[in-house]
Amino acid sequence: MAAESIGGDGLVQAHVALAALVEDPEQFDQARDRRFSEPPPSYRTRPGTPTQPARPVLENDPLTEYIKRKDQLRLNWMASSAPDQFMTQHREEIVRIEQKNECAGVGRGPGHLADDRVKERWVKQGIWDFKWYESNLERWGDEVLDTPLLDAVWLHEAPPEADNSDNEEEEEGLPLSVIFGPKKPPKTEEEVRQSAERRAERRRRREVTRPIHQFNYQVSQERERLVEEVRARQAPDDSFARCCPPDISTQAYNIVKDRWISRRIWVDKWGVLPGMTWLHERKFDELALEELGPRPPPRAAPARQRVFHFDSSRGFP
Repeated sequence: MAAESIGGDGLVQAHVALAALVEDPEQFDQARDRRFSEPPPSYRTRPGTPTQPARPVLENDPLTEYIKRKDQLRLNWMASSAPDQFMTQHREEIVRIEQKNECAGVGRGPGHLADDRVKERWVKQGIWDFKWYESNLERWGDEVLDTPLLDAVWLHEAPPEADNSDNEEEEEGLPLSVIFGPKKPPKTEEEVRQSAERRAERRRRREVTRPIHQFNYQVSQERERLVEEVRARQAPDDSFARCCPPDISTQAYNIVKDRWISRRIWVDKWGVLPGMTWLHERKFDELALEELGPRPPPRAAPARQRVFHFDSSRGFP
């Protein structure tokens, strides 16, 4: 057997043959080439065992292409949601932090610093919802981060809040005084004015998270950044009007638009400026039908052929 063939004299013969090959490199090369130039031994199947040929890969299969495009469309559809936009900007901020070798502080990593900076920008822009953290605490406990998670929505997507100080009797048309007692005295002009201002402020805060308003804000911020760069390069005896490029607003617009395209939140159908709703606000099934058309039927698989090995010694397959 194999174990016996390498024992005793067999082991001595193998040692002598190996030493000869080491002494004669040309013989070693010839033996190696001869060994690996031989065809592999034939494979024998057991008599009567059917073998299945490899299933061919369907190239350009309409259903396969449809599924790939639908998966990509779903990623683009989700990219404009509040959690996805936060994570996208979070990753961008980490890259900037690591490129500058910034210190995040004791016990803190680049991720924590990135979270703080993105949140700070969103608070300044007016698109941060402080209820996100409250909702996360209720769902996940004290260990949760102060970031929009899972199903967090933009302010304009959330149901409008009721102002308890408003005159509900007038707004709802319900005579509560009949049920709960004497009617409250009418509001003064100052109270009416303050109530109207609160409603206007709530509407304004809800609207700032829409695409058009976020885009305009970011373009204005980008323009300010470009202006500061021009001022930093400006010579003492040069006027700003002469140093500032005439198309600085166009530059800011293109920078922000390219950024939105790279983040997959720009919708081609918007045209020059974004619209009032994000892509994820649409129902995905309706969007997929509009963008991709109906789902194609699966291609009929070719008939499988059963292949048998013929054993001539037994006289039957």
